[in-house]
Amino acid sequence: MKKSTAAFQWSDAWLFLAIGFAASQRPASLGEVITTADGIQHAVITRDELNGGIGRLERAGYITYTQDGLAVTTLGRTLFLESARAGTAHRTRQAEIERALSAVPWSPDWFSAQALNGELDVISLDTYNEAIARRGT
Repeated sequence: MKKSTAAFQWSDAWLFLAIGFAASQRPASLGEVITTADGIQHAVITRDELNGGIGRLERAGYITYTQDGLAVTTLGRTLFLESARAGTAHRTRQAEIERALSAVPWSPDWFSAQALNGELDVISLDTYNEAIARRGT
Protein backbone atom coordinates (compact mmCIF):
# COMPACT_ATOMS: atom_id res chain seq x y z
CA MET A 1 0.00 0.00 0.00
CA LYS A 2 1.27 3.46 -0.91
CA LYS A 3 2.00 5.81 1.96
CA SER A 4 0.04 9.04 2.06
CA THR A 5 1.61 12.38 1.28
CA ALA A 6 -1.32 14.17 2.92
CA ALA A 7 -0.97 17.49 4.68
CA PHE A 8 -0.60 17.66 8.44
CA GLN A 9 -3.85 17.85 10.40
CA TRP A 10 -4.51 19.89 13.55
CA SER A 11 -4.61 16.59 15.49
CA ASP A 12 -1.01 15.89 14.42
CA ALA A 13 0.08 18.94 16.41
CA TRP A 14 -1.90 17.66 19.41
CA LEU A 15 -0.29 14.23 19.11
CA PHE A 16 3.17 15.72 18.65
CA LEU A 17 2.82 17.89 21.74
CA ALA A 18 1.66 14.88 23.76
CA ILE A 19 4.64 12.82 22.59
CA GLY A 20 6.98 15.72 23.40
CA PHE A 21 5.75 15.88 26.97
CA ALA A 22 5.36 12.13 27.57
CA ALA A 23 8.72 11.19 26.02
CA SER A 24 10.84 13.89 27.65
CA GLN A 25 13.21 11.40 29.32
CA ARG A 26 12.66 8.14 27.41
CA PRO A 27 10.38 6.74 24.73
CA ALA A 28 6.77 6.90 25.92
CA SER A 29 4.30 4.05 25.81
CA LEU A 30 1.14 4.45 23.78
CA GLY A 31 -0.84 4.66 27.02
CA GLU A 32 1.35 7.49 28.29
CA VAL A 33 0.88 9.42 25.06
CA ILE A 34 -2.91 8.90 25.13
CA THR A 35 -3.08 10.04 28.76
CA THR A 36 -0.94 13.11 28.02
CA ALA A 37 -3.06 13.98 24.96
CA ASP A 38 -6.17 13.76 27.15
CA GLY A 39 -4.55 16.21 29.58
CA ILE A 40 -3.94 18.68 26.75
CA GLN A 41 -7.34 18.61 25.01
CA HIS A 42 -9.51 16.96 27.68
CA ALA A 43 -10.46 14.42 25.04
CA VAL A 44 -9.25 10.94 24.16
CA ILE A 45 -7.24 10.86 20.96
CA THR A 46 -8.71 8.36 18.53
CA ARG A 47 -7.00 5.47 16.80
CA ASP A 48 -7.41 7.23 13.44
CA GLU A 49 -5.78 10.37 14.86
CA LEU A 50 -2.91 8.27 16.21
CA ASN A 51 -2.36 6.29 13.01
CA GLY A 52 -2.59 9.34 10.77
CA GLY A 53 -0.39 11.50 12.97
CA ILE A 54 2.27 8.85 13.58
CA GLY A 55 2.58 8.24 9.84
CA ARG A 56 2.91 11.90 8.90
CA LEU A 57 5.10 12.94 11.85
CA GLU A 58 7.45 9.97 11.46
CA ARG A 59 7.81 10.44 7.72
CA ALA A 60 8.62 14.15 8.27
CA GLY A 61 11.35 13.18 10.77
CA TYR A 62 9.75 14.61 13.94
CA ILE A 63 9.10 11.34 15.81
CA THR A 64 9.95 7.66 15.86
CA TYR A 65 7.70 4.77 16.76
CA THR A 66 9.45 1.53 17.70
CA GLN A 67 8.87 -1.39 20.06
CA ASP A 68 10.33 0.88 22.77
CA GLY A 69 7.55 3.43 22.27
CA LEU A 70 7.10 6.88 20.80
CA ALA A 71 9.96 9.38 20.90
CA VAL A 72 10.81 12.80 19.55
CA THR A 73 13.79 13.05 17.19
CA THR A 74 16.39 15.82 17.27
CA LEU A 75 14.37 17.71 14.65
CA GLY A 76 11.23 17.13 16.70
CA ARG A 77 12.89 18.29 19.91
CA THR A 78 13.75 21.58 18.16
CA LEU A 79 10.11 22.05 17.13
CA PHE A 80 8.90 21.11 20.62
CA LEU A 81 11.23 23.60 22.31
CA GLU A 82 10.47 26.35 19.81
CA SER A 83 6.75 25.95 20.51
CA ALA A 84 7.42 27.07 24.08
CA ARG A 85 8.35 30.52 22.78
CA ALA A 86 4.67 31.09 22.02
CA GLY A 87 3.81 30.57 25.70
CA THR A 88 3.55 27.84 28.28
CA ALA A 89 -0.16 27.05 27.93
CA HIS A 90 -0.64 23.72 26.18
CA ARG A 91 -3.23 25.04 23.73
CA THR A 92 -0.94 27.97 22.84
CA ARG A 93 1.92 25.57 22.16
CA GLN A 94 -0.34 23.32 20.11
CA ALA A 95 -1.43 26.30 18.00
CA GLU A 96 2.23 27.21 17.42
CA ILE A 97 3.01 23.64 16.32
CA GLU A 98 -0.03 23.68 14.00
CA ARG A 99 1.34 26.88 12.47
CA ALA A 100 4.85 25.45 12.10
CA LEU A 101 3.48 22.30 10.41
CA SER A 102 1.09 24.31 8.21
CA ALA A 103 -1.57 21.94 9.52
CA VAL A 104 -5.14 21.90 8.30
CA PRO A 105 -7.00 23.59 11.18
CA TRP A 106 -9.83 22.12 13.20
CA SER A 107 -13.33 23.01 12.06
CA PRO A 108 -16.82 22.19 13.34
CA ASP A 109 -17.13 19.77 10.40
CA TRP A 110 -14.09 17.77 11.56
CA PHE A 111 -14.49 14.09 12.27
CA SER A 112 -11.61 11.94 13.48
CA ALA A 113 -11.60 9.55 10.50
CA GLN A 114 -10.29 12.48 8.43
CA ALA A 115 -7.06 12.23 10.41
CA LEU A 116 -6.21 8.83 8.96
CA ASN A 117 -6.32 10.24 5.44
CA GLY A 118 -4.69 7.28 3.70
CA GLU A 119 -2.04 6.51 6.33
CA LEU A 120 -1.24 2.92 7.25
CA ASP A 121 -2.55 1.42 10.48
CA VAL A 122 0.42 1.14 12.81
CA ILE A 123 -1.73 0.90 15.94
CA SER A 124 -4.05 -2.11 15.83
CA LEU A 125 -7.50 -1.94 17.40
CA ASP A 126 -6.40 -4.42 20.08
CA THR A 127 -3.27 -2.38 20.92
CA TYR A 128 -5.32 0.83 21.09
CA ASN A 129 -7.97 -0.74 23.33
CA GLU A 130 -5.30 -2.18 25.64
CA ALA A 131 -3.62 1.23 25.92
CA ILE A 132 -6.98 2.89 26.67
CA ALA A 133 -7.73 0.29 29.35
CA ARG A 134 -4.30 0.70 31.01
CA ARG A 135 -4.10 4.50 30.99
CA GLY A 136 -4.21 6.14 34.38
CA THR A 137 -3.32 2.92 36.19
